[in-house]
Amino acid sequence: MVIQRILLACSFLLLASATLFFPLYHFKEPSYAGQTFLPATYVSYLWIALFALLLSWLIRSFHLNLYFPRSFIWSFFASSFLHFLLVVCWQMELYMTSTVCVSLLLFFLVKLYGVSHRKRVSSLAKVTFSLYVSWIGMLSFFYLNFLVVYYDWSAFLSQNVWTFVFLVVAALISVTIRFRFDDRLFPLVCAWTMIGIAIYTGLSQMLLFTSTILLSILLISSVFVKPLTEPQQA
Repeated sequence: MVIQRILLACSFLLLASATLFFPLYHFKEPSYAGQTFLPATYVSYLWIALFALLLSWLIRSFHLNLYFPRSFIWSFFASSFLHFLLVVCWQMELYMTSTVCVSLLLFFLVKLYGVSHRKRVSSLAKVTFSLYVSWIGMLSFFYLNFLVVYYDWSAFLSQNVWTFVFLVVAALISVTIRFRFDDRLFPLVCAWTMIGIAIYTGLSQMLLFTSTILLSILLISSVFVKPLTEPQQA
């Protein structure tokens, strides 16, 4: 139980430390040039909601001496550590290492979501880690899109097309989770970020702006559609 508390506290502190060095608007030229997966500043307010939920969940867990499966604890710790390491590597421009961090981060986010949405888990935990996984997941797509710009993969697809591809993948994942696990928060976080990207992009890139807004509308609409089958438990 003591080790569990230490790992949970360390996970929270790692996440908080990484947020203090959050690099979305601190890229160096010319890496910053051409990036179209940047959201408007307001999107980062999700950090406030995330930390409030995490802190509430941690206090409740410590107060009630709740026990969590090892897979949950280690997935949370690993994802927090990898996010912290990713931010540090990004600041040091170690982009190859960052690629490995992003890949591992996505793996542990998938694992964490599955464990945190089992039937016996409290509603507070489900909401907290739905926000955590969806928000950190969207940031992971941002990092991947940045790597496309950095390594100049425009020979395969233009930057706007790459951005659109990542947005579509994120939307498909969100809609799938919405109906498979009856998770209404996950697509809303994705939509929140996409609207921010549309605002940042502006009308100067009308096609990307329009497609991003349409994807956001699709995600928001999915919240009001009742699943045809019984939601599954992870």
